[in-house]
Amino acid sequence: MSRILDAGSRLLPRRTANAAARADAKASAVGPLIAWEPLGQPVWAPRDYAAFAREGFMQNAIVYRSVRMIAEAAASVPLLLYDGDDEISEHPLLDLIARPSPDQTTADFLESWYGFLLVAGNAYVEAVGLSGRLRELHVLRPDRMKVIPGPDGWPEAFEYSAAGRSVRFEAEPVAAVRPVLHVRLFHPDNDHYGMSPIEAAANAIDIHNAAGSWNKALLDNAARPSGALVYAAASGNLTGEQYARLKSELEDSYQGARNAGRPLLLEGGLDWKALSLSPKDMDFVEAKHAAAREIALALGVPPMLLGIPGDNTYSNYQEAQRAFWRGTVLPLIARMTKAFSGWLAPAYGGSVALKPDLDQVEGLSAEREALWARLNAATFLTVNEKRAAVGYAPVDVAAPDTPPEAKAGYDPNQPRIPAGDEDGGQWTDGGGGGGGSNSSGRVRVAQGDTGTRNDAGEQERFIQLAQNTPSDPEGDGSPNIPKERPQRQRDRLKVVKRIIRYAAKLKDPRRMALGLVKEGATWVYEEYSPYVTSYFDDPKSLEELKNAVATPAKGYDTHHIAEQTPAEKDGFSRDLIDGPDNLVRIPTLKHWQITGWFGIKRKDLGNKSPREYLRGKSWEERRKMGLEALIEHGVLKP
Repeated sequence: MSRILDAGSRLLPRRTANAAARADAKASAVGPLIAWEPLGQPVWAPRDYAAFAREGFMQNAIVYRSVRMIAEAAASVPLLLYDGDDEISEHPLLDLIARPSPDQTTADFLESWYGFLLVAGNAYVEAVGLSGRLRELHVLRPDRMKVIPGPDGWPEAFEYSAAGRSVRFEAEPVAAVRPVLHVRLFHPDNDHYGMSPIEAAANAIDIHNAAGSWNKALLDNAARPSGALVYAAASGNLTGEQYARLKSELEDSYQGARNAGRPLLLEGGLDWKALSLSPKDMDFVEAKHAAAREIALALGVPPMLLGIPGDNTYSNYQEAQRAFWRGTVLPLIARMTKAFSGWLAPAYGGSVALKPDLDQVEGLSAEREALWARLNAATFLTVNEKRAAVGYAPVDVAAPDTPPEAKAGYDPNQPRIPAGDEDGGQWTDGGGGGGGSNSSGRVRVAQGDTGTRNDAGEQERFIQLAQNTPSDPEGDGSPNIPKERPQRQRDRLKVVKRIIRYAAKLKDPRRMALGLVKEGATWVYEEYSPYVTSYFDDPKSLEELKNAVATPAKGYDTHHIAEQTPAEKDGFSRDLIDGPDNLVRIPTLKHWQITGWFGIKRKDLGNKSPREYLRGKSWEERRKMGLEALIEHGVLKP
């Protein structure tokens, strides 16, 4: 009773000697109001989590697939660690995330965490410390967790109950790190627990499950609606014994799928009256689809990604993928990284932060392509401003009016390919060979993105890879792959470029490139082997490239033959831009090169780039130019 009076007294305005001191204390003004009911006792979640898990996730295919899609997609995005603007490639926090516990990997850990958050609206992670260091992270089941509010109404501890035993988490595993991280979705009617999306879709889930049960009952009943046996004999009603025998014979001999179509034998006075369903009654199929769409809406998954019948065109599917990532997956990842960073960073000095590596998200490749195209066309931005816009560090770039002799690496005595050769006038590395021979030091590697056109109007098919790369100490031009993984992505890409440049000189570049990657360093093979080997793919037919879009693979991007952003600006519809005739799957590195190729000025186009030239042009001209790019980059057969 004294505790209740004490809690009530905190709600009453009264002056005391230390009132001023309490007024300066850091505490919420609504804390006493929240503390009125719990008074330090466990607050139970006002819902049946078991029902959500059983009837929602475990017994409903739409909920199951939606939760799995979101959790797997979110868990597949690699995590990077930053200290301010600097990326950190090696750190104890990265090691902890990579192996949260002895029996879990990053994917297992994050899938469980995202899954619990979606099903329960709450997700809990326990931090385990040893000798002042964080050693393990464990995801805890939400139905076993209880929040213990403190005197001010905010959680001061958590209690985990299982098998009749309870454990209370209060002590910090390491300094400044709470023992449990509790992340909850917004709930308008509860101070301590989040609201599950399944709760909002509960009625739709019941309808969907009931429709499935109705279908099952219909199959059990010989796949047709019930009828009525009418007894019209003059002797009156059936006796109790006759009624029981007739019912038993119907259940044993005529119900069930194996008895479907079996003729019904009737005794004297019995007549079968079939009962049919009206078209309105049969509309339960559409009601089931409507319920499925409502479930998908509540969980944030576009219905067409789940195979729910509707307007499922190919272009809409592409838009649905982008909407799924932008509207559902990425906000969830942002919530996770910010929560984990704020929770765990104090153990490592408080300045580090986890961020998702969005460059590795295949579903956003079209947006990256559009961004790069816009930046490449922005003549009012410097090179480093463009790099900053896509998250890359600045590089040393000579000013436009810098004389050639002032530029890094310029040598006026460096030999050129003799005039008259198709590559006449181009710099060589001094190897003494002419034309396009391997000894010239220049590398012919499938039509580059930095070329220009000569006076004859023929595209120069060279790409200048790995500019200013370190020379090989052995003098054979080998790519000099570092064993340690460079911290910055641009340095890692330089290594990939050196591998491609060197392999292109060899007789079997694809096989040799893969050999270099395997023998060079583990990090190159694990991260970049698909990108390197796909670069040397043989040209394919247009039909092969279009059919490959249906099977995404690492090392390949979905590419728009006619560039999407300029086409959309000129008023072409998304259905046409994202239509199957405009989409092909090509190697990722070739995709990047072609994007740059569209921004290179050409003499035969009036000193305009293809992107500038195509402004206001027809769809056929855009497509023709896009096919030309694919051919010149060695992707499409002539």
